[in-house]
Amino acid sequence: MTLFSSLPFAAAIFALLLACASLLAKKRSFAMWSFFAGMVVLAGDSLIAGLSLRAPDSPQLVRWLTLGLIVKSFVPATWLGFSLAYSRGNYREQLVRWKLPLAVAYARTKFAEIDVYPSRAVLRSSLTILVAGGYLFIVGILANLVRRFGGVENFAVTTFIVLLGMAGLGALLLSDRLRQRIHCFVSLHFARAQHDSVRIWAEFSRRLANVKDQAGLCAASARLISETFEVLSVTIWLVDEQSGQLTAGASTTPEPGAPAAAPGLIAAGLRAKASPFDLEGGSGPWLDELRRLNPTKFPNGGRRWCVPLRAGERSLGVVVLADRINGAGYTAEQLQLLECIADQVTSTLLNLRLADEVARSRELEAFRTMSAFFVHDLKNAASSLNLMLKNLPVHFDNPAFREDALRGIGNSVRRIDDMIGRLTALRQRPGLNLVETDLNQLVSEALGELGAMPQVELTEDLQPVPKVLADREQIESVVTNLVMNAREAVGPGGRIRVGSGHLGDIVVLSVTDNGCGMSAAFLRDSLFRPFQSTKKKGLGVGMFQSRMIVEAHGGSIRVESETGKGSTFRVTLPVGQGSAPGGRQTQIATDKRMNTVFQQAAGEALEG
Repeated sequence: MTLFSSLPFAAAIFALLLACASLLAKKRSFAMWSFFAGMVVLAGDSLIAGLSLRAPDSPQLVRWLTLGLIVKSFVPATWLGFSLAYSRGNYREQLVRWKLPLAVAYARTKFAEIDVYPSRAVLRSSLTILVAGGYLFIVGILANLVRRFGGVENFAVTTFIVLLGMAGLGALLLSDRLRQRIHCFVSLHFARAQHDSVRIWAEFSRRLANVKDQAGLCAASARLISETFEVLSVTIWLVDEQSGQLTAGASTTPEPGAPAAAPGLIAAGLRAKASPFDLEGGSGPWLDELRRLNPTKFPNGGRRWCVPLRAGERSLGVVVLADRINGAGYTAEQLQLLECIADQVTSTLLNLRLADEVARSRELEAFRTMSAFFVHDLKNAASSLNLMLKNLPVHFDNPAFREDALRGIGNSVRRIDDMIGRLTALRQRPGLNLVETDLNQLVSEALGELGAMPQVELTEDLQPVPKVLADREQIESVVTNLVMNAREAVGPGGRIRVGSGHLGDIVVLSVTDNGCGMSAAFLRDSLFRPFQSTKKKGLGVGMFQSRMIVEAHGGSIRVESETGKGSTFRVTLPVGQGSAPGGRQTQIATDKRMNTVFQQAAGEALEG
């Protein structure tokens, strides 16, 4: 019997020993019996392979090979049962529930979609063995070359070189950096992903969708990191760009009396860090201070880690993770995922800061624009009053002067009251009292209150229209504003036409003039924004408020204008539904619509 023919029998004996060893466990499960059966089948296969090698003739060899194929047919079933039962606490329920789909799936795919993930420890050991084996293989080749081509007299030197190489190999294999690189390589290319990155990213995006400030961003990010990596204490510190200090953003374990800011030396130290680092693995004043600010609360919580929040060369803060459940370490995959989450937090933080800067700039611009209008009018009123006060001591005894002064003071007060009233109308949203209204009658009353318009031809073309649900006072103010704007746009001999009509469930009111018209740029950028006006004494509030009122009624205002030819304003309102004026459901819907219109209008006011 040769050594080659004895190997199958040795394998059979070893497999039987493993099968028997599996039965030594006190609690025997289906997985244990599946392993026992699998090892017995493998032992039988190895035994038949050894007997086939010792077959004296061909017929005997065929019989052994046939029996071997029969034994091999049991291998997939035994090991499939082991794979479905091992490491599953409820394998019985799963097998009963999914036995038919499993059978169909395995029959359809023919085992083509089975993924095998070997142990990381085995892979790392295998890579180490490969490196050592390759080195020793090269050394063996060199030794054979020395033996074949002579040079035995230099054997001492060759031995020294080989020993030196083995020492270098040992030092290389013991290197922490090499082991870390091997660990990263195995984790990236051979191991199953520990986290569902798509699910985590979707959840992260969903939580950040409603974030409106830095505090909300830090709180949502800290909770997500804590839940994803099973870390009890997650604290986010942000760098204050004005003072250079760290300020507390959010923490999953806030402590009463904890400092709201950290010294600037920590922010300076973070500028040199671009990737996650072990807080326990360094020394320095800023690291000592950072450890003091983020204490561990459990003795077995593991090492603390920090993830910098960086945007290029700019440091925005840091995320500190402490007290991980069971004190588990962080794998290369987890550190990479942490770094990706930190990049997303940094990007969102930059967007929030930029949006805040833009909002402040718009508020300042709106204040400047408003001030330019009001300061101009107030300056004129103040100048008029100042002139009267200077002349008052000289002409006080003149009754005509006193009468003129009182009239001037009254006009100045009325102008100031008018400006305050317009500003108040801009700040407050209109309240509606809806009733069924005849739009034609309302327009006639509004035109009657305006009185005669000398040197202007005013034409009414009011067609019969259905009634609308409207606030009579508010809609009348819209009609008055449109007609007065048209009156100021036309010169002597100008024409204004006020018409009405309806298209289905829509009532249309139109005001047309042949005045100066407006440019396309003004229509697009300024017409419905406050403090944008073509009139010398206008504040640009009337059209802004008119649009708010019409849209609160569920309607709209459309404008057609051409410079030098005139303008047409069309107001559309929905036909009133039902006979009960101001119905409850209609009123609720209108109130909601008013809130939306007012918020949109306020936003556009800031943008302007």
